[in-house]
Amino acid sequence: MKKCTRCKQNLPLNSFLKTSKAPNGQSKCNTCCLEIKKKYRRQLANGDVMSISAIKVRYSTLKNRHGWRKGNDNPFPISLEEFATIFNNVTHCPYCGIPFEGRWFGLQVDHIIPIALGGTCSLDNLVVCCEFCNLAKRDKPLEQYLRWLDYIKTSNSV
Repeated sequence: MKKCTRCKQNLPLNSFLKTSKAPNGQSKCNTCCLEIKKKYRRQLANGDVMSISAIKVRYSTLKNRHGWRKGNDNPFPISLEEFATIFNNVTHCPYCGIPFEGRWFGLQVDHIIPIALGGTCSLDNLVVCCEFCNLAKRDKPLEQYLRWLDYIKTSNSV
């Protein structure tokens, strides 16, 4: 018998899915896992949430770029749950204003104050933006990039 961490019922071991990461069975029973998946799929279909796997990829990329690999004694300053919160209610790029409209494939995480200019890897220094703005901004200060972007917009409209 094993206790489900979600519904708190004691169930037989065959009620828990076994995986390579959890050879003794997951902590949630099959019924609870199915309910969670159904709820999550509904949210994805409505465009309400970014997939957890996409958030995890962006999180691990950010960690690896800044040298927080396995074996590092200093913990990464942002947890995965905290990192996922910056994707909540993201509707458009804060730099250029292009709407995302439920499309998550072009989103990137940018440091408002670049690491190269003394910025930190903290929640208040991270923003979700479009790929164009992230690649164009690079390590420029925010004010300089916004002036450049304004120049590009005005020169294209003439």
